[in-house]
Amino acid sequence: MENRIKPEEAAAVLGVSKKTLWVYATKHKHRKLIKKYVITKKNVQYCQDSLFVFIKQCQSA
Repeated sequence: MENRIKPEEAAAVLGVSKKTLWVYATKHKHRKLIKKYVITKKNVQYCQDSLFVFIKQCQSA
């Protein structure tokens, strides 16, 4: 099962703010690597494993 985390925790994993996390998840060239689950309009969760894949891809590019 995927480890879903809150935006605050996801931003901490990436070492960025929640606003920058949102930009990465919506506008970054590797945005499709970040799995995002929209529960409600104000409740979004991220897959922790996908964040590690995103980091790895960005470092190799």
